[in-house]
Amino acid sequence: MEFGGLIIELLFIYGIPLSVPIFIILLVGKFFYNGKIKKVILFILAMIYNGILGFISPLLYFCLVLLLLEICSMKIAFLIIFFIFAIILIPINIYMIIKGKINIIFYIILNIIIFVLSFMNNINLMRGAIDL
Repeated sequence: MEFGGLIIELLFIYGIPLSVPIFIILLVGKFFYNGKIKKVILFILAMIYNGILGFISPLLYFCLVLLLLEICSMKIAFLIIFFIFAIILIPINIYMIIKGKINIIFYIILNIIIFVLSFMNNINLMRGAIDL
């Protein structure tokens, strides 16, 4: 019962902050017909989405490691975690590139910068609260 409770808890803690921007992105991509406005809005939402993901990813990684190491080996756990992060990152970013008709190289470079900066920001915040 504890394992199921932990899964539900992870879905609530990390699923809600990620699902809200996804629904907004899908709505903007579907209903905005002006190409320039859609491009700008999707680009801003992409930065927000990747920033949120970068901010919560250290905690998500830590929770998934502790959860998965209880039921499987370390290599399988890291492979599962890699696929979870790929599922979270890749489809929505591909959707934004296609719908917004954004320059792919500029988009990828800027999103990686935003992701890494928010990731490092969360690590620095955790370092002050937890002795790492």
